Amino acid sequence: LDALAQYRQAQGLPGVSLAWGLWEEASGMTGALTGTDHDRLTRSGLVPLTTEEGMTLLDTALERPDDAFLVAAHLDRRALRSMAEAGRLAQLLRGVVDGPVRGFAGSSAGAAPLLRRLSGLPGPEREAALLELLLEEISAVLGHESARAIDPERGLLDMGFDSLSALELRNRLTAATRLRFPSTLVFDHPTPRRLARHVAGLLSANSPNGEEALDGASGSGPDSDGDVRAALAAIPLARLREAGLMDELLRLAGRGPVSAEPVASDEERIEHIKDAALDDLVRMALADGEE
Repeated sequence: LDALAQYRQAQGLPGVSLAWGLWEEASGMTGALTGTDHDRLTRSGLVPLTTEEGMTLLDTALERPDDAFLVAAHLDRRALRSMAEAGRLAQLLRGVVDGPVRGFAGSSAGAAPLLRRLSGLPGPEREAALLELLLEEISAVLGHESARAIDPERGLLDMGFDSLSALELRNRLTAATRLRFPSTLVFDHPTPRRLARHVAGLLSANSPNGEEALDGASGSGPDSDGDVRAALAAIPLARLREAGLMDELLRLAGRGPVSAEPVASDEERIEHIKDAALDDLVRMALADGEE
């Protein structure tokens, strides 16, 4: 539709394509949204449009014949500004916010206080501190008033996480730790305690006190040792084998090649997809989207 509107305008014909925000009145597209979904959209700065507001925006759009593509949405600038300050505002919306905007996924300075605090803790206490942080982030994503009621042993999917909330939690953890996580993070580590243990392991990789992770958050740049080590540690071993990199990495580490796991044939992958549960299908789809 965007291309059609632009083509018509180039031919001197009327045409406008509208990208609508969320409407307050339920429709076929939004009728299945839950309260949690609405809370997530509100936190992201998207305010539902009343029917009257929608009609007013439509009239306004039709009065702008030189614009082939417009977004008709009600945005909460305060929420957008909060996301910008936390480093979680998408690139597309940065021009809407006044003042400086931190890069997506957080800055070094933003992650440094947490990493300094963790660097002074022994392993078990570091994991406990990360679990506390994680429970707070889970509470925020799910719209709970407090993290106290969250069971660290309960499955995240059982709590109500879906692919979108999983990505939001991933982004929040990235902003807090400056580690890069795959989009399948919640599915690979399905309980808060297991996820906290995984993050603690990444932070302390190659150093008992996490100095490398702290160095990566102290302004040494995106190619610092801490960033590179964290990025490598976040890659599943199966992905390294599929890319043919496992033997080379082990050779560079002085440990020699290992036999790679056999790669499944197309027929085997199809059968695996047929037998996979819903969360497994989501995990596979997200992993394929990252490649």
